[in-house]
Amino acid sequence: APLCTFSVFRNRALKPSMGQSCDEAAIQKVLHEKLPVHFDYLEKTLGTAEYLVGESLTLADLALTCQLINMQHGAEQLDAQRWPNLSAHYARITARDSVQGLLPGELKVLAKMAAKA
Repeated sequence: APLCTFSVFRNRALKPSMGQSCDEAAIQKVLHEKLPVHFDYLEKTLGTAEYLVGESLTLADLALTCQLINMQHGAEQLDAQRWPNLSAHYARITARDSVQGLLPGELKVLAKMAAKA
């Protein structure tokens, strides 16, 4: 959350909607120095497993996916070539009906926020 949501999403989506400037330097530092370490760890931990913990969807999968969705709302995506297992996990979880049912509402809110910027 401190990296995906409070750095990327906050700077790119929230701050402009509140009339504040985006700290692009902070975003770039997170993207190039901090997140790769976390993504490398998650890529290795996940391996070819379908879920982060056990054989079924858990809160761990949803918590991670929420952060990656916020990062995407901040106009950044996982590098599928660098983190193929993590990218596949993200695609699998976001393809679920429960997630797909929420995304249109989020995008609508984000569009309203962007209109205020």
